[in-house]
Parts: sequence; C-alpha cells; structure tokens
Amino acid sequence: MRGVTSSESQLQRNARITDASLAHLAGDQLIGELLSRIEELLTVDIVSLLVVDVSGRHLVAHAARGIEDEGRHGVRIPIGAGFSGRIAQLGKPNSTHDVNPTTVLNPLLLRRGVNSLLGVPLIASGRTMGVLTVGSVTYREFTEIETNLLQLAGDRIANELAAWEHRNESWTTRMLQRSLLPSRLPELDDMEFAERFVPGGVELVGGDWYDVFELPSGRIGIVIGDVVGHGLSAAVVMGRLRSVLRSYAFIGDDPAITLDQVDAKFSHFEPDEMATIGYAVIEPGHDRLVVATAGHPPPLLVEPDGDAQFVAVKPGPPIGAGLRVQRTSVEVELPRGATFMVYTDGLFERRSQPFTESLERLRRSLRPGPVETAVGDLMETMIGDDGLDDDTAVLALRRLGPRHD
Repeated sequence: MRGVTSSESQLQRNARITDASLAHLAGDQLIGELLSRIEELLTVDIVSLLVVDVSGRHLVAHAARGIEDEGRHGVRIPIGAGFSGRIAQLGKPNSTHDVNPTTVLNPLLLRRGVNSLLGVPLIASGRTMGVLTVGSVTYREFTEIETNLLQLAGDRIANELAAWEHRNESWTTRMLQRSLLPSRLPELDDMEFAERFVPGGVELVGGDWYDVFELPSGRIGIVIGDVVGHGLSAAVVMGRLRSVLRSYAFIGDDPAITLDQVDAKFSHFEPDEMATIGYAVIEPGHDRLVVATAGHPPPLLVEPDGDAQFVAVKPGPPIGAGLRVQRTSVEVELPRGATFMVYTDGLFERRSQPFTESLERLRRSLRPGPVETAVGDLMETMIGDDGLDDDTAVLALRRLGPRHD
C-alpha cells in the first residue's frame, strides 16, 4: 500500500525529515535532499516547492521533482488563486482530487496528468514563505499522517528559506551599503576630513549613508541621510536617494531647493518611502557653508578653541512626509580651525536616555582640534564598549589654519 500507514512507520519517516545528519547541508542542497526524501517517503509522482516572491503577491517555482520544467518555465501563481495560491493565503494544508484548469493554475501539473494533490504552507516566524505540494497521477486519498509528514518537511524548508534569506539579504545589504559610501574623501590643502560608519545589529542593517562630492561650481557637497526602515529595501532606497540628490545638486547650489526637488520626485515615484537628510554646500573659498535639513538632526559646529554648538537651521519635513513646506537654508561661517560635523541618530539615540539629554551629551563630546582625533574621541565617548542598536554614520571636516596645523 502506498503512503504512511502505521505509527511505527510514521516515527521512522519523521526521523528521515528531522535527521540531524542533514545539518551539514544548507540552502538548495538541504531543500533538494528534503524534496527527494518526501518523494520517496510518500511515494508520490511530483513534488513542487513554490516560494513567495519579493512582491509578496505571487508564488514562484523554486524546486521540483517529477515536473522539473516548473522552474525553467517560470511558473508564477497569484497568492489567493488556484490550489497553491489558496494554501498560501489561508495558511492551512489542503488536498484535492479536482485537478482541472479552473482549480489548478500550474499547467505542468495538468500536462503531467496529476489526479490528486496535497499541499501545505511554509510558515516561519509567522510569515508565509511558500507552499510545498505533492501529487499523484492516480487517485489518492492522502491521510492525516501523510499531511503531518509533509507539514514537518514544509516547516524545516520554511526555516531554511528564512535563514537563507536572512544570510543573503544581510550580506547583500552590507555590500550595497558599503558600495554607496564614498571610496575616498576630497583632498584639499586647507581642509581635512574624517568619517566613520559603524553597522548596528545584523537585524537592523539599513539605509544610513553619507556622501561628499565636488561640484562643477567649485563647491563641495556634504550629505548625511537615514532611510526609514531596515534591511535590503532600505539600502536600495538609500541608493536611489543618493543618486537623485547628486543629480539635483549638480544643477543647483541652494541645499534647500535641492532637498525640495528630491522630495518632489520621491513623493511622486516612491510614495511609501521616507528618509531624513542633511545637506550642506561649502562655498568655493571654504570660509562659509550653506545648510538645509529634511527632518534630520542639526549639524554641529565647533569654533576654534570653543564649545560645539548645533547649527541653527530651521528643520524641514522629512523626504516623503507629504508636507508641501518649502525648506530654508542657513549660512554658516567656517573660520580657520573650525570643525563641522553631520551624523545619523545611531550615534546618540539610546533607549535608556531621553532624546534631548542624548543630544546634549553629543554636543559636549565634540572637541576642537585635529578632526581625526576629535572624531575618534567622540566615538569612544558616545559608543565605547556598548553595542549599537542602529547603524551610525559620522562625517566631519575641519578648515585648517594658515600653517596647516
């Protein structure tokens, strides 16, 4: 008799799925082995693994046994439609003997002559990752024991998909984020730069960035930004924002107008995204800069031999907030020996400390002097041995004195 029929055989078959010896396999190797074991244990003609795509609206072919063309043909099932789509939508196992074009949307199952289907959802941490389906070309009543066995395999595959996704997304996000940071800072006779970028926890990697670029007018653009959200999607949005801001900066010198233009474009084409940005333009003589912000914490300015003070820039709304308020720029004198710094909120925000107290602690921690030393001391004071809850980006510049002190 086909299938799982006894408690003893059920335990044996369960052990084949939970087998600790599979721990050395990962990703598609583990999934492929589990599909092969399911094919053997349930003595079925086809095994199909569909996973939720990046849009979250479709199931796409990932791996199969018995209908290997499924992946090559790009099978794509809307969630909520057809046999597999309804399993993904409802999050419950299902079986059917009614296999026809109105109930099953995968044409390869129809072509293969499948008569009976059993499918289970793949759920990890409350999130539907896909659907695992088996099928027989002959009439088959799938039992509760067989359903439980398939679900056991589905659970292990779901956890592996989630782990694989996490590993790959974290790596991809880090690489993307790093690639969009400046590969080098400008080399100017009368100015020195220092920068820091410290990733937060693995779960929180995202859209912090800074940028420095020279413009055709001889001005220098200084950018600091933080995309709302985390993960690969935030890093991708960060990349698009960086590109858009550079484009508008190339054709205009007023930071407030540039931020308004960036906001108008993003509000139209990226209505669901939001970010904070601080943007400053250093004038050609390097004795003055112009600053505007879009929901971002204010820059810090340290006069020579003086205390740090926040730049009195009027805070504009974040990019993507949907507020049609024109931002304003403020001019800041940059005497020789002064230090100007922009940063993201990961530098100072702490759950254990009120926001205003954290900002004040940051202000007191930035000192005058050589900028690399000043930033190093600042990081030691603000972070020390503590782990970060969020990414932290810092960019500082110091205008040098007549003797390049």
